[in-house]
Amino acid sequence: MKTVYESPFQKIEHDSFLKYLKVSWANTQLMTEENYKTEMIAQINTAVKYRPAGYVVDSSDFYFIISPTLQNWTTQLFPKLMTAGVKKVAFLVSETVFSQIASLQPEEDISSGFQVRYFDNFEEAKNWIIMNVKLF
Repeated sequence: MKTVYESPFQKIEHDSFLKYLKVSWANTQLMTEENYKTEMIAQINTAVKYRPAGYVVDSSDFYFIISPTLQNWTTQLFPKLMTAGVKKVAFLVSETVFSQIASLQPEEDISSGFQVRYFDNFEEAKNWIIMNVKLF
């Protein structure tokens, strides 16, 4: 894994062989709405540059509260991820959150157009992301 973007709020790593990005959030309790937008645009730009098949988003330390307006803004970014080739997004969440949503998670999020799953274990999330990825 190679770090391809880093800020006080997130680190984005790229695995060129397995064709995925790992996003790790940090210090989000200090983020402003503008910081959040900047970080999300950085994710989009990174996806466009590296064209991953999937993302693992470690949101276990994500504490920023996303308002409904900001959720709407975020949803507008999804087509750019799909254009960049993203087919799967795995969210790594705390065990407490995972136990609350595990039985409810759909295989595909209709609003985003790509498959979305939640995990409490990085290796399981990564394995799901890279399943069926063409390496050549």
